[in-house]
Amino acid sequence: MDQALLCRQPLVSTMIKSKQHRFLSQAVFYVLGILALTLSSKIALPLLPVPVTLQTFMVLLIGMTYGSRLGTLTVGSYIAAGLMGAPVFASPIGGLSILLGPSGGYIMGFLPAALITGLLVERGWGNYRLTTAIAAFIGMAIMYTSGVLWLSKYLGFQTAMTLGVTPFIMVCVLKILALMLMVPAFWKAPK
Repeated sequence: MDQALLCRQPLVSTMIKSKQHRFLSQAVFYVLGILALTLSSKIALPLLPVPVTLQTFMVLLIGMTYGSRLGTLTVGSYIAAGLMGAPVFASPIGGLSILLGPSGGYIMGFLPAALITGLLVERGWGNYRLTTAIAAFIGMAIMYTSGVLWLSKYLGFQTAMTLGVTPFIMVCVLKILALMLMVPAFWKAPK
């Protein structure tokens, strides 16, 4: 495999050459990422016990385009804002009660999903559509595993699978296909 493909960097960190301008551009992307996550949570189909939102797509898009460091920082800050009471989640309220509620496990899965998918694309998985789709599938699996394990505390494992995974399968496939088409364009080899 070409060594340049293994050392690719997100466009976010290579857009501006000087260090102070790079910091500023990353700060802008950080804020935009938190806003995008918040908006994606508000675009919801209110199913019970867990709504269908665009959050999982946005978590993976941020992790896979920002890279592991900035992506994890952005997603972690979004979760922290929600824990502190900011109404950033699908619910109109924030706070610890959301994380302790039925959809809390999915939110807890956001951080490791962003980190792992960011690491995978930094190692070349974002170069090709197939490996990008596999990385996105792994990220989705992390979020849904975390979500179902948490939800099963409330509903039992079988019901958690039925209500917490089955209704989302087709939407997840569409999200993975969109990521597969989008993510490779965000990565470039260093000069």
